[in-house]
Amino acid sequence: MGLVLMEAGGQNCPTQTAQVTGYANGDRSTLAGLNGVTIDANQSLRLSNRAGNFSAPGSPFDLTSPHWVTFAAADFDLDGRADLVLGGRGSNWAAGGTTNLALRMSTSTAGGFSFNPLAYVNYTSSFDSYEYRVLGAGDYDGDGDADIAAVTWAGRLLVFTNSGVYPYFVTDPVVVDTVRTGVGSETTPGAQLGESNIASVDVDGDGDLDLIVGVPAAAGGAPRGQVAVYINDGSGLFSYLAPRRNYDPFATAALGVSGIAAADFDGDGDIDFYCGSPNSSTLEYYRNDGTGSFTNRANMAITLPAGRGSTAFLRAGDFNNDGLVDFIVGTDGAVNGPGGNVFFIKNNGGGTFAAPQQLPGMPLGNDLDAGAVGDFDGDSDPDILTASGINNPATCYMISNDGFPGAYVLTGTVYSTNLVGCVFLNSDMAVVSATLRVQETRDVRTSIVYYLSNTDDPNGAPLWEGPVTPGVPFIFQNPGDFLRWRAVLSTTDPTVTPAIAAVTIDYDYISKREYSRTSHAAISLDYDPARTGNEQVLYSASFEFPKWRGHLRSWDVTTLDLSPNRGSVLKNILAANALPIADAGAALAARAAASRVVYTAHDAQSDGLMNDRVDFRAGQASVLDKYLQLGIGSPEVPALIDFVLGIGQTGFDRPWKLGDINHSSPKGLLPPGETASMMGTGYDAFKLANANRQKLIFVGANDGMLHAFDAATLNEAWAFIPNNLLYKLKLMKVVDPVCGEYLYHHFFVDGTPAVRDVCFADGTWHTVLVTGQGAGWGKNHDWYYFALDVTDPVNPRPLWEFTDPFMGETWSIPAIVKITTPNKWVAMFGSGYDNDGDPSVNIGHYFYCLDVETGAVIRSFDIKENREPVSPYGIQNTLPGSPAVVDIDQDGFADAAYFGDLIGRLWTINLTADAATWAPAVIYRDPNNYPIITKPGVYVDVASSNKVHVYIGTGGDDRAPNNADYSFIALIDTLAGAVVEWFMGPDALVTQLGISAQTKKGFFVPGERIWADPVIANRNVFIATLEGNIESLNPCNSTSGSGKIYVRYLLGNQVGGTALLSQAGRPLEYLVTEQKVRSAVTLGDTQMVQTGNQSQYMRKVFIQSFTQPAGGGPEPPSQVLAQPVIQSGLIIKQWREIYKVYK
Repeated sequence: MGLVLMEAGGQNCPTQTAQVTGYANGDRSTLAGLNGVTIDANQSLRLSNRAGNFSAPGSPFDLTSPHWVTFAAADFDLDGRADLVLGGRGSNWAAGGTTNLALRMSTSTAGGFSFNPLAYVNYTSSFDSYEYRVLGAGDYDGDGDADIAAVTWAGRLLVFTNSGVYPYFVTDPVVVDTVRTGVGSETTPGAQLGESNIASVDVDGDGDLDLIVGVPAAAGGAPRGQVAVYINDGSGLFSYLAPRRNYDPFATAALGVSGIAAADFDGDGDIDFYCGSPNSSTLEYYRNDGTGSFTNRANMAITLPAGRGSTAFLRAGDFNNDGLVDFIVGTDGAVNGPGGNVFFIKNNGGGTFAAPQQLPGMPLGNDLDAGAVGDFDGDSDPDILTASGINNPATCYMISNDGFPGAYVLTGTVYSTNLVGCVFLNSDMAVVSATLRVQETRDVRTSIVYYLSNTDDPNGAPLWEGPVTPGVPFIFQNPGDFLRWRAVLSTTDPTVTPAIAAVTIDYDYISKREYSRTSHAAISLDYDPARTGNEQVLYSASFEFPKWRGHLRSWDVTTLDLSPNRGSVLKNILAANALPIADAGAALAARAAASRVVYTAHDAQSDGLMNDRVDFRAGQASVLDKYLQLGIGSPEVPALIDFVLGIGQTGFDRPWKLGDINHSSPKGLLPPGETASMMGTGYDAFKLANANRQKLIFVGANDGMLHAFDAATLNEAWAFIPNNLLYKLKLMKVVDPVCGEYLYHHFFVDGTPAVRDVCFADGTWHTVLVTGQGAGWGKNHDWYYFALDVTDPVNPRPLWEFTDPFMGETWSIPAIVKITTPNKWVAMFGSGYDNDGDPSVNIGHYFYCLDVETGAVIRSFDIKENREPVSPYGIQNTLPGSPAVVDIDQDGFADAAYFGDLIGRLWTINLTADAATWAPAVIYRDPNNYPIITKPGVYVDVASSNKVHVYIGTGGDDRAPNNADYSFIALIDTLAGAVVEWFMGPDALVTQLGISAQTKKGFFVPGERIWADPVIANRNVFIATLEGNIESLNPCNSTSGSGKIYVRYLLGNQVGGTALLSQAGRPLEYLVTEQKVRSAVTLGDTQMVQTGNQSQYMRKVFIQSFTQPAGGGPEPPSQVLAQPVIQSGLIIKQWREIYKVYK
């Protein structure tokens, strides 16, 4: 293997190379799936022969009494043909060795259908049952043969285990649950209402079969028309997802749900389902959000033709052999009659279906009740059985699914297993690129399109990338632990097929590297008892890639080695002799997972509020199971809890527990330190009571948690998982059938917290934390903010969680302030990126003001204009940036809020009036619609009638042009309008904005963007810029480009001019950072630097670079800018949000 340097699309990561065989000589061991593809006599992969040629049913045959009302099909005797299990009703259910549950084993051939005589499942020694209404079949216990799931007349859901010796099923089935009630005893005949089926599918993606049960109704029974989902632990033990009956598509239907067809219908890697009822001619569609929660999507419902009946049974299968799951509907005559019809509904792919196609030959007027699909004749395609078990038990029809002689399917897909084993799962390496090499045969009428995958999607299915050109290196979007190939074969002439004889893959892989997209935190702290007074401690967050491990390091930066001169000094903190203190990631790795203190929230009062704290530990599984989407009482729940805490499947701790800290900047919890006269009554006492409370550092991580670390030791004090993320935690844990259990990366708590002291409605003071989750979607695939009361550092209390139908990704850092009317403390924030995957719904363009105590909405705003501009760069307008809120007149109440949007506008809201009258207004428009993601910097000039200065930068979006001329704008706002005071940017802005050329104070090179929030101190504004992109999920793709730091005067004759000085004391336009800078600089204290009789006070400003320029490390470089200042005698003891700046 040779070491090379990959440089493509900005990627700059050292790689190594290896090769694997993807397919050769008919070896099926490298193949995971063939859909519409088969292996021919030459050992080549080719298109399958076309199926879906349905023959008219032959003469009806009698399945004999009792009335068989529900069927399921599976190969119970493992002979390659589907067999039948029949459920029925009959008063003689226990006479003469008969029961109401029986098997008929297929002896069919291509020449016709035949079945062995009935073999009854003898359950009578265990319990009685007059009737079976619902059936399903599949290998539930993982022993290689098919078992039976059944729902009795009284609503008991049972599982009969296959003993492996036909026809002997266990006679004492497992009672899973009761899915309906109120129908009397098992042995009392009742109204002849309601049959259905059970779809046996892998809902949670863990490799075993779960159950989706269509619940039929009955006279006086409850519930009606519902669907229940049960999760398998892998051994055949099922637990229901809360609530017990999850979905009610036909809640008022007298006959309930009569059929379920389940498969990945929309192609997103997880199981969805259609369901029908005899009381409706509509098939309702429920889409899986990836966690096992299903949402009705009315736009994908399917309506049966008029006058052809309603759903009697609904079954899924690939009927035309093209690799896509279609379904069959048999109709009842309860509505839209007459019934007795059978429809084939073809899956066109991409979540679309062809119009229902009526199959010929069914006798007119029959009312169907039961049906099943399976390969009864062993010719590799599913056939159809229909029956009218209630009206005429002798009327059963078989519809043969035959091929089209000499015809191939038009499209088929083949895909491989993971070809690189487990080596990358258990190392710091990952696959980044591959070159596919194939031996194939095709002509102008055929085509083969190839794809590659090196990772899974969020649902655990391969994430395919491409198309891939054979022989040409292909670079993956992100490094991954797997390597698979996929080919889509197609033909325009059904008489010819392309073919693949062999596949090999050369691939490249990388080793780990660290990155940071966050700001530092800096606090004053007595971490070293051996020294007098407090030290200044700097905190730096980062993550390893490609393994997504998190780090939070601390450094003593009290006294740095800063050169004494007249100039600005930019120095790596290591070169300046910063002292390393601790790494939270390493400390947590060394700590036993069982000793961790982790909390979450639940609804103990059943009031709909997730504000009751509960320990997140296996001992609380009975409380947590309703949220974890594994089923109530499931034995998988304690195992998942342990996994999230860091305990692996072997019972030993995983080697690293702290997840990646990607966008969450650390935030300190300090003793209360604000001005009592501005805060309000009782604050002095609150300060005194909490003057010595423990100092913490809060940071979110993509391990599901907001972490609270002791500021001195970086030992984890506690962590908190918001309730909305409990639904998603199971996606972290993946069990590969070959490699076993591993951690899969998702975004969870990826937002930066805001912390402030506030007064609640009862007059008590509290310290609250409010944070978004960034890209970490939660329950129902929505995005959330949540709040904690952290007054007591070791006893946090959940307050609320908030989402909204228009909420996008929650990047905006809340501003926590007090407003006048109503007199409340509130949290203000924008929404965020529209990333819900539904282009028909626009979200992320709202601004919110919430009661910080309760989470109640005080105001929300749709941030748009009557004639909304459209970005020329394909950027949808959203509000991912943070608001700046200012108290202009120093009375303790917020007066104005400022925030930008991705269409290039700066908005303000005058907060001095009643909240009911607030109205957002635009005070600046970028003439090129360049995005504004920065939190505005705000400075109040008290010497000039409280004039408000506002500062913003443009270009903060990777979709904006890489060669554009972006700008930094300084405005003066009078709350009645704003004017440009000065700017840095292209000359064209002078004309475009109609301003004086004298307002231009500098420029940026093309493609130099402003992502970082401007920071104000000592009448200077600090501006960090970067070139290239920064937000690629694969940070290797963002390493190219450089970063710069600008410092500009805010006031005086030099306003807008540079405050940076060279070593000789001459002005410098900027300083170049070691690498690009994504987030705002962090203010430190001032330090006197003295040599001999010469002394100079320097403001320490800390800058976090993205990564080591040459890939070294381990940590990304932290630099300190030492900027000369006039010493005021003020020593900064702690840092908080600046709401007013004094002269």
